[in-house]
Amino acid sequence: MNIMASLYGSFILKNRNNSSRFEESNLNYFSKIDYLAKPLKEYLRIFAIMESKRQIKYGKQLQKDLAGIFQQDPTHYFGSSLGTITEVNVSPDLSLARVYLSIFPINKAEEVFNNLDNIKSEIRLKLGKKIGSQVRIIPELAFFHDDTEEKASKIDNLINNLNIPPSEE
Repeated sequence: MNIMASLYGSFILKNRNNSSRFEESNLNYFSKIDYLAKPLKEYLRIFAIMESKRQIKYGKQLQKDLAGIFQQDPTHYFGSSLGTITEVNVSPDLSLARVYLSIFPINKAEEVFNNLDNIKSEIRLKLGKKIGSQVRIIPELAFFHDDTEEKASKIDNLINNLNIPPSEE
């Protein structure tokens, strides 16, 4: 059983035992873990961070639109690297979007982020052409490296390499 399935299962069991209330102990338990299953991550995103439904929907739409922009000319934005938009978080006033990208190979991530910071205004202009008629403010873009997959693989490697002796009962 991998770590995601066991964490997700224990969260569901804890919630059932606590009469489906989201308690502080569950939040502390899961805030220490960087890699969560997607349904659980959405649950925590709504209740722990208190993002509104509007922010979440707008963030998902920005993620789709930015992915479309990046797919039109990937070498211009990422060079020879592969980039994936993992998440977009939007500020409450919808004026700032934090775009989390996963870059492969990891050793070229700094180069890619420097390039994206240099052409941020061009990306925002293209985004404005796509969504300008639907929104009042085109959000400022801030790009961040998302390394949850790397941390998850390290945790999986640590768990797989554990040397647990058999019990002597």
